[in-house]
Amino acid sequence: MKKFFKFFSIIIISFLFFTPLNETNAQKNQLTDEESSFSNTLKNDYVHLLNDNVLSKDTTYEEWLEITGILENGISYDLEEDFNEKLEIVDPLTNSITTSIKKGDILISNHTIKNGLTGHAGIALSSTQVLHIAGPRHYPEVLSVNNFVKKYRKTLTVYRVPNSKIANAAADWASRNYVGRKYHYAITDNIKSKNPTYCSKIVFQAYYYGTGSAPVIKTVPKIALPYALPAYFSPAYKPKVVGKFN
Repeated sequence: MKKFFKFFSIIIISFLFFTPLNETNAQKNQLTDEESSFSNTLKNDYVHLLNDNVLSKDTTYEEWLEITGILENGISYDLEEDFNEKLEIVDPLTNSITTSIKKGDILISNHTIKNGLTGHAGIALSSTQVLHIAGPRHYPEVLSVNNFVKKYRKTLTVYRVPNSKIANAAADWASRNYVGRKYHYAITDNIKSKNPTYCSKIVFQAYYYGTGSAPVIKTVPKIALPYALPAYFSPAYKPKVVGKFN
């Protein structure tokens, strides 16, 4: 009888100690499977974009992860939120959209273009017009502010450079160099070329090339990311948030 109780006690203790461990291991295996599936999705998106010539053939997978805001371990993070936390949020735009936008304003949205390619940017050519390139199989085009807002309204943030002369010069350069041009859409690591181009590259170039000798840009990236645009500016010219559309 004593041997029976001793044997029974061992079974109970083993159950109490080892069952949670097995459940934990199962959870870990399940998490690993989820991460593996997420990683496969990213790789499939990368391949599709390469095949569709949205990404240049020399764009590495690591560069693609940087573009999408994905860390090497497969965990995503919100670039827009990261930058907004560092900027002063002021009063939102008034209902009179066309009179709230100013020439040279930078408009950034979290709109998804294609296969996980998130983020879109445009530059205001005036209080009523925005220059952008919509994505693959599109050329640079000018939309009315109202139409741009309607199309990309989802978490659309408006940034303004604190120097109207600089902002006007950037907008004028963008107009001269991109309006009416049949430049193709593709993301490459050549930040200085005009064709092919992409949305945030147009905005970056406008402030890099269009502002003369003023030290407007501090950082020249290989690939200009929409959410990262404010971070490329030197402190004296760094764009501030002036409004949001949700």
